This record gives sequence, C-alpha cells and structure tokens, in this order.
Amino acid sequence: MKCTKCGGDYRTRELRCPYCGTENLLGKLWMVEKTQAELEWMRAHEDKRKSKWTVYDINRILGRLAVVLFGINLFAVLLVIVGSLGSYGVNQLKKAFNKDDIYAVTREYYEAGQYYKMYQYMSEQDVLHDKEMEKYREIAIYSYEYEGYQEDLADFYQALGEYRARPGEEEEEDLLRKTTYLLDACCDILRIHDDVSYFEEAKSVEIITEWKDEILALLKGTFLLSEEEAADLAKEKYPSIELLEEMAGKLTERRYWESWVE
Repeated sequence: MKCTKCGGDYRTRELRCPYCGTENLLGKLWMVEKTQAELEWMRAHEDKRKSKWTVYDINRILGRLAVVLFGINLFAVLLVIVGSLGSYGVNQLKKAFNKDDIYAVTREYYEAGQYYKMYQYMSEQDVLHDKEMEKYREIAIYSYEYEGYQEDLADFYQALGEYRARPGEEEEEDLLRKTTYLLDACCDILRIHDDVSYFEEAKSVEIITEWKDEILALLKGTFLLSEEEAADLAKEKYPSIELLEEMAGKLTERRYWESWVE
C-alpha cells in the first residue's frame, strides 16, 4: 500500500510506514483481527488441551495484546494533540510537510500565466504572506483586483447593451450603477504602486504594466476621457463613492457610445 503522507510503498500489515513513521490504521486493524483469530483458535482447541496454558502461551498472548493496546493509545493521543491544535495548527503542519510541493505548484501557475488561479491556490494553502512566496505575493493579490475588474467590465457592457436597446429609467439607473462599479475597479488597478521595479520577477512588472495600460485605454477609448481627465482619475487612489457616481453621471450625460463605430 502507499503511505498517505510520503507516498512510500510498504506492506499493509505494517503498523507504521517504514519511511516516515506515519501510523497505519489498516495494519493496526489487521493486528487486532489476527489477535482475535488466535484467541478464537485457542478456545476451539481448549478441550483438546488437557493441560493448562504454559507460561510461554500466556506471555505470547499478553505481548500481542500489549502491542495492540499501545497502538490504540498512541492513536488516541494523536487525536487529542490534533484536536488541541485546531484547524489553524493542522494547516500549519500540512504547510510544513508539503512546503516543496506548494512552492512547485505555485511556480507552475506563475509560469503558465494563471495568476488568479495562483492567488486562489495560495489562499487555500494559506501561504500568501509566507516569506518564501514574496516573489509571487504582489502579482497574486493584484490578479484578484484584476479579476474583479474583468467581472465589472462584463456587467457594464451588459447593462450598456440593455440601455442602448431600451433606454428607460430603470435601465439608466442600472447603467449608472455598473459604470460606478467599473470606475472603482479601474482605480483599484491604477493605484498599484507607480514604481513596480521592487518586484523580484521581471515578468510581474511586465504584466502589471499591461493591466494599467489596459485600464487607461478603457478610460480614454471606451469612455472618451481626455488625457487630463484620465490622469485626474488615476490620481484618486481611494476615490469616494460620491466622486465615482458623479463621474459615472457625467459619462452617461455625454452619451459616449454614440461616437462609436458599429
């Protein structure tokens, strides 16, 4: 069988993995069943044995029972220790044992350009703030911001399409709301530190710069903001909801979509 911890192969009857020492519950169960079978065999042949058990027989049985009881007690102690650690303690132990694997998977996501999946994985493994993950931390966190921007952008275009097809009061309110959300998401990306040279990975600098350029292109291309307006919005690291709603209202009043070429 394979060890659930280190993956080593060993006999099912072993009480522990011979490679990493992890307890084998199947082995313990087999030992209990084997001991029980031996006891039943002795009872079945008791009538044939005229003499009492020898000291050797008694010691043999007691020795096997001692092994089983020791294993059961050890397992119970481990359960108590794990329970006292709580979920956080268990996760920390898992991190310590799987450190190399976690780092390798994170690197694979990074090399494949799957930054949001990398963020999700690092969050699940609780390694976002580990020192070993510094080179991936910033791009992972910003990928979360970028994913939010993409979702808001899709919602905005859907609301805009509905408003252009049926420009009613309800549709206009929805468009204003979705425009406000999108502008807020744009600011989340633009507030990334202007000097991204502190990133360890050059690839991170490149992709974050691309995201910021994409946002500026949206503001000046889709919303037809002037260079000055786009620069002013980019300066607002944490804009108020009132400012964003005011900007969304101005954009809608301009009817920017009328100048688009279908």
